[in-house]
Amino acid sequence: MTRLPLLALSAVLLGALQASAQGAGTLINTAEGFRWQRGKIRFELEHRDRNWTRAEALKLKAGFDRLPDVLLDYAREIKCTTWYRDGQKPRGRFGIKRTASATTVVDFGFIACGDTLLARTVDEVYFTVIHELGHVAQYGLTGLNRYLAFPLVNTIGTPGFTSISWTLRGGIKSYNGFVSSYARTKHGEDFAETVEFYWINPAELQRVSPAKFRFMRDKVFKGLSSPAAS
Repeated sequence: MTRLPLLALSAVLLGALQASAQGAGTLINTAEGFRWQRGKIRFELEHRDRNWTRAEALKLKAGFDRLPDVLLDYAREIKCTTWYRDGQKPRGRFGIKRTASATTVVDFGFIACGDTLLARTVDEVYFTVIHELGHVAQYGLTGLNRYLAFPLVNTIGTPGFTSISWTLRGGIKSYNGFVSSYARTKHGEDFAETVEFYWINPAELQRVSPAKFRFMRDKVFKGLSSPAAS
């Protein structure tokens, strides 16, 4: 996929910034890559297998700018604030994730992005950013240190959500209660997909699962609804 020239990309991003949830953050160069910051929330975009380009960093910035502090703050609270730039595919806990364009490793405090994500459009990157931050929010809800949260979330589930989504022994609760086929693969993916849909397509989430909609509204987003521009 051919990337947009930087000038054209900047014009697209300007429209995204005007639709920001709580105001645009600041993007600055650092020795390791880039830093995005809005108030107390800070994300470090660090080089790893590849170097971040400014055009790629601007795509993530556009996504962060359109999201509310209530979601981003989970990353700050559990110290999962590093976004690595990997090669064609991201590197996860056990090596390269060949079926993913991004992956979250909360117990090591990072989200990794690959070529296959960053070649996509600004909106497609934005959707993935929400999804990955949905994983972070799931661990953040436990109130535990991220090293403890990882095994507990994956063995006992998420209180209040797993019971309406996915039983760890019995499978999915209701085939029709999911916003995507990917959400049916495991309860963690259902949580992340549900976070994404609550913010970008709440009407569809409410249609397929009023219970999950209420959980997202009341527990994850703490009563905040997304603006139409999201």
